Amino acid sequence: VGASLSLVLDRAVSDNPSLPYDAFKASIGKYYFFGETVDAIVRRMPTNHYLDLASFACSRHWPKDAIEFEPSDAPTEELDCIMERLSRHLNTLMSKRKCAFPISGGGDSRILLAAAAHGKALDFDSRYFVHTDNFMTKLDCIVAINLAQRLNLPLQIVSAKAQRVLENFSEERFRELTEMVDLRSSFQNSYHARKLVVHESPPKADLLLRGGLIEMTRLNKWKPTWGEFTPEKGLRALPHPRKLDDDFFEEKLPKYCEWYDALPEPARKAAVDFGHFELWLPSTAGQSLLA
Repeated sequence: VGASLSLVLDRAVSDNPSLPYDAFKASIGKYYFFGETVDAIVRRMPTNHYLDLASFACSRHWPKDAIEFEPSDAPTEELDCIMERLSRHLNTLMSKRKCAFPISGGGDSRILLAAAAHGKALDFDSRYFVHTDNFMTKLDCIVAINLAQRLNLPLQIVSAKAQRVLENFSEERFRELTEMVDLRSSFQNSYHARKLVVHESPPKADLLLRGGLIEMTRLNKWKPTWGEFTPEKGLRALPHPRKLDDDFFEEKLPKYCEWYDALPEPARKAAVDFGHFELWLPSTAGQSLLA
């Protein structure tokens, strides 16, 4: 058991027969889902699962059968509950470890910042930062600067153009990091050097705080215009597989149906959202950041 493929292997990668590594790299739009990795044997575990050491089965610890996913008459109460719990977690982490805390214009980091401020966790010694390597992240910088000023927080801007960031970043290091992304994720889109540079250069800290907090606060992936849910629609609703060919759907649909049948009954009402953060996020975006 390890945090990434390179940490659990003491041998060379053994090609996954359903999608060999060379084919994965050569064709945009090929992905490893349903726990698959580039290795034939190693499997990925979603974050809301645990490994049962008695049976070595992958088991879901959330959601429980008693949880209902219905529109609330008083959503403020649910949001207050999420805020209180998240604030307690941040207080514990930030009081015991020096944390690198990202601030940006994105919803995830702003929810994280609001929860930290709500729980007084901003009083602890943390390193607040934002990175920039393109036009959109320049906009993140503007938002981050405004938020840091309002909350009286010291902010570090990690720029791809800064000499501190650029030094000692060789072609060999670039190839090493690109391969690391390949082994950890299902994204075969090549990272350019500037993005790798800034992702390698967060402030020095014990922990880097980040997470899919938007997915914790709302169900918003299903579009009413899609009509009644079916497993076929659920599979096509995953963000990137909509671009894939029919062979992908023919191969993966039985696996999607197996995954769907294993969901607790109430969670099936939100199957598209669960597919997003159980199937898509863990094997793609959630693993593609190096920091």
